[in-house]
Amino acid sequence: MWRRTPIRPALFVCGLLALVAPALAGDELAAGRHLLAGRHYRLAAGVFDRLLERDPGSGAARIGLARSLEGLGECERTLRQLDMVRGRPAWTAVAAIAEARCSWHLGDLAGAWAAAEESILLRDDFAQSWFEYGRLALVLGDAEAVDRAEAGIEEHSRVSGGFSVVFEAERLLADPNADLEPLFLELRAPGEGDELFGGFAAWLETRLHLQRGQPFAALAAAQGGLRGIPSPAEMRLLEVEALRRLGRVAEAEELMADRRVKGQQGVLHTAVKARLAVDRGDVGEARRLLAERAAADHPEISATEWYIAHTEHSAHTAQLEQRFQAQWGHLGWSPRTLLVGERP
Repeated sequence: MWRRTPIRPALFVCGLLALVAPALAGDELAAGRHLLAGRHYRLAAGVFDRLLERDPGSGAARIGLARSLEGLGECERTLRQLDMVRGRPAWTAVAAIAEARCSWHLGDLAGAWAAAEESILLRDDFAQSWFEYGRLALVLGDAEAVDRAEAGIEEHSRVSGGFSVVFEAERLLADPNADLEPLFLELRAPGEGDELFGGFAAWLETRLHLQRGQPFAALAAAQGGLRGIPSPAEMRLLEVEALRRLGRVAEAEELMADRRVKGQQGVLHTAVKARLAVDRGDVGEARRLLAERAAADHPEISATEWYIAHTEHSAHTAQLEQRFQAQWGHLGWSPRTLLVGERP
């Protein structure tokens, strides 16, 4: 007997939108951008792919595809797409921001900084350019650049001042005694851009709890913010790390195999995968994974090197911890938070 297959409402609505949006918007480019704005990254990538099949020279479609791939966590593919548009009229501050984020996710701090600076040169009245510039300034520990970014965000943030609140929360992540709950509540308050900034709040809260060694709270925040920013893919990865720190390695491995996670191409993905290898006793695999990111200048890699040494009771453990604190201590967290189990 014929049996009706159940349709998941979210997929049905997104698929319907992909079909009717071109007619409603007048063209497929507008439809792809509409899907991208709604963070339906896979559907948006399909629209831009079809456009590029017909017109490989469309810079706007190429950038749209790059931004969709970034949302899916596929940063190497993102940068390849952006390289094909660089220097052309289609190149915008939005493209430079995508390059900055993906360069950082891949551990290229110098490249990320150059792209963030370029985004401001291209459009210095855009709050998001200043926001990405400021986030990288925090990583670099450049106080003067942080102050410049804060002023730029404050001046040009048009959506309820949300980016100013997010940046203030970013700054306070490095303070182990800071109370960020009032800022999270402000970001979650109903209003213009509430879904966007509510997603930021979940992302920041997840990172805060991981930095403070509170994986139970981190897991709850991650699972509640999968439509957050920077991307659902990255939130999934933070969820994997929270599960791992709780000793729920089998669940973490299962989620790591999810297509929304395994397709990511970033330093955090490599680091979490290496830690899982350590937890299941395969230190050789962990070292092989880190060797692929040998050129990466990123705290997640440095922390994972310490985690491997600690697990092996290496004589270099203390030295690696000191090196981490010297380079990344201003970020406000320690590699010891990677240890399995709820921390005080």
